[in-house]
Amino acid sequence: MSSFVSNGDKSDATELDEDRKFRKLDLYRPKEAPKQKRAEIKYDVPQPRSERMPVDQDWTSVWPTAQSFRPSVVPLPLRQGYREKGAPPGKYANLELMKVPNFLHLTPAHLAKHVKVLRPFCTPWPAGLETDEKCEEHFPVEVIDSDYCHASPSIRDARSRIVTLRVKLSDLELDYHARDKLLRLVGDRYDAATDILTIVTDRCPLKKQNYDYAHYLLTAVYHESWKTEPWEADKAESDMECYLWEKSRSEANAVGFVKRMQQSLAGQEEITLPHVQHLPPDFSDDDVKGVAQVKDYAEAVCEIHNEGESLQSWDKYKRSVCSLLGLKHSELSPLAGEVHASCSWRRVVPTPRALTLFLVLVGFGLVLFIYLPRSFEERLVRSPRRRIPVLLAYEGEAEVHTFFCDTHTTQCPRIEFTPASGWQGGIPGVPDLHLLSAHYDTRVWVHGGKNRHYVRLLGVIKSEDADSLRFFCQMWYQELPHPIVVESDRTEIWLPAWDGRSPPGRYYRPFIFSCPVPFNVSSPLNSGPANVSLVAEPCACPPNSLALSKTPEKDPKRGIAVCVKGLDFPEDISARLVEWLELQFLLGADTVFFYIFQVHPKVDLILRYYRRFRRVQFERIQLPGLDEPHIPAKRRQYLTNNTWQKRRHELVPYNDCYYRHIPTHEFVLLVDIDEVILPRRHSTWQELLNDIVSTKPKMLATYASLAVPNVYFFDHFEQSGTADTMIQEEEL
Repeated sequence: MSSFVSNGDKSDATELDEDRKFRKLDLYRPKEAPKQKRAEIKYDVPQPRSERMPVDQDWTSVWPTAQSFRPSVVPLPLRQGYREKGAPPGKYANLELMKVPNFLHLTPAHLAKHVKVLRPFCTPWPAGLETDEKCEEHFPVEVIDSDYCHASPSIRDARSRIVTLRVKLSDLELDYHARDKLLRLVGDRYDAATDILTIVTDRCPLKKQNYDYAHYLLTAVYHESWKTEPWEADKAESDMECYLWEKSRSEANAVGFVKRMQQSLAGQEEITLPHVQHLPPDFSDDDVKGVAQVKDYAEAVCEIHNEGESLQSWDKYKRSVCSLLGLKHSELSPLAGEVHASCSWRRVVPTPRALTLFLVLVGFGLVLFIYLPRSFEERLVRSPRRRIPVLLAYEGEAEVHTFFCDTHTTQCPRIEFTPASGWQGGIPGVPDLHLLSAHYDTRVWVHGGKNRHYVRLLGVIKSEDADSLRFFCQMWYQELPHPIVVESDRTEIWLPAWDGRSPPGRYYRPFIFSCPVPFNVSSPLNSGPANVSLVAEPCACPPNSLALSKTPEKDPKRGIAVCVKGLDFPEDISARLVEWLELQFLLGADTVFFYIFQVHPKVDLILRYYRRFRRVQFERIQLPGLDEPHIPAKRRQYLTNNTWQKRRHELVPYNDCYYRHIPTHEFVLLVDIDEVILPRRHSTWQELLNDIVSTKPKMLATYASLAVPNVYFFDHFEQSGTADTMIQEEEL
């Protein structure tokens, strides 16, 4: 009998058998057999391209043009950047190296290829231009421009449009009139030391436009300098800005004298004066002017008149006279401030004609030596040009007249003055003259590049004949035993139109006494005198002695200095003063300078605090003159009752503060403690001034000062009845 079993029954039987078996309890996982790792394929990593480059490769093909730095193709161990306590980073992934421009496309190999390509297009160097001197002779105009290379997307640079044109003024072959006019047109673009005129153009957007504009400017000023205005023909010799040898009386006298000497020696066979006897028979005035001895004499005369008297100029003058007269010049013998020119005749000529000629020559030499400087000086004094105050630059060119005195301090009485007030005076004949301070001013530049130094004295005069008085300045130098004495020019710093013309002698009138320093003194002794005295006679004993305030000009100038007139406040204004001071410093004040009559003790404490920790300075001041009250209450009453005298007095400390700070600051601001200059569109005064200067670049060279409109803001406003009614209606 057959039996049939399905697959399902078989599986159930197998599972039953498995369940009946004894199982082993495994507390730990059995260890797996180690898997067999796949064999890794190792590849050879090549070195970077920069390490595999051959040393003899063609670098021009690797780096053909300007591009940013790539470390993979530059075989140089470069580093760039900064890492604290570590070496600079390497070249790989170094952004600093990628930022800066490189010149790897301008190596000698690149340049050699460029030159090889450009050589067929070049012409040979012109003959006759082998040296720089020959190039300057044939091409006197030099043009300088610049190109800039950038490793960046943009190759434009604003500086590349600037063009500089340089030319020697002597190459333009100008006469005196044209040269003088051209120098006035170009201003400070001419350097007298190198004789080079420099024109820089940058106003046009393109370099070619600036190049054409520079040549246009040179052409314009050249042709303009040759023009002669109709009024120039009316100028007399005494109206000239400086002494001119051409067409002068001295030139005519010298030419006539040489002609007479040539006629006197015409029949003489022996050569005694070669420069005269070798002239052609039909010589002209131009032939005489071309003689070397005549040129030397003309140069010496012009130097004395234009640059001032000195031992060197007189020595040069003496030698030129002796050379012109055919004499043998000897040593100088300076005695008591004079120069004695001693000349000896070359040989002894016993003939009467030679003796006569000798006497004529010596007499003419003495006339030239003594008469010409005095006559020219007298013409300068008589010239009406000296009475025109607007010609400051021309007036400063002529040398000032100097008085030489044997005044010694031991021969004069001791100077006494009141230290409390700071005023000095007491000039005999002018008792109501009082001086406050003296300053050394080196700002005036005259034509020709000369720097005219001045000593400025500030004071007041109360006299009916103040306008007719003459004053002289005795300038005492530490290096000189005697003072340098010059006549003083005075300028009243009060306009009569402000209060009408007052009777003479009614008020103390403020003046600035200006004493010009001779060129031959200011050049070797440019530090200025130590003291200065104002006297009524050149060689009088000094009744006063003012120390000069001198500031070293080597330090760069600072910003704005604020000057405040004399404070006279018995009440406590310390809170308002602190507010005002802080506002001045916020607006850009560098220094604030006060003059003080009398202030409250708290105000004095505030000023001392700011003087210690901020740039604040102050100085005590009193009224000048013995008849002025110095007791605080009386002084306050006096100034209240004499308003116009008070306003005149205020100008003296204002100018004193100005001369103190103008050598050290760019601007000086004159305000009171109830005044504040508030810019409308700027945060500080300096931003305002920079904006004005950028808008009008020539403003500072055209105007001497800037004025600001004022608006009054009162603490309390009085309201009228109508206004009160309107306010009440608005409230209702």
